[in-house]
Amino acid sequence: MLGRQGQSFTCFCNSHLDPQEESSFKQHIVLCQQFQRNSPITQFFNSINFDQRSLEELFIIKSELELKLEEVKTYIEIQSN
Repeated sequence: MLGRQGQSFTCFCNSHLDPQEESSFKQHIVLCQQFQRNSPITQFFNSINFDQRSLEELFIIKSELELKLEEVKTYIEIQSN
């Protein structure tokens, strides 16, 4: 189960990670089989099948993701203050 303990993030595998250490955090979530299997967002992205999408669809997906990324960054900034 995912969760937060103070400044750390508890992964599905019970590893405690610091999400502000982006490089090691990203490396863990890419390599962790339990995260890959249990994360609803990862499952969603895996279901998109990017390799089967047209160029037009890929540009649309890219634009939507960039917009969502900016929204997430805004919420991170708000919660960090």
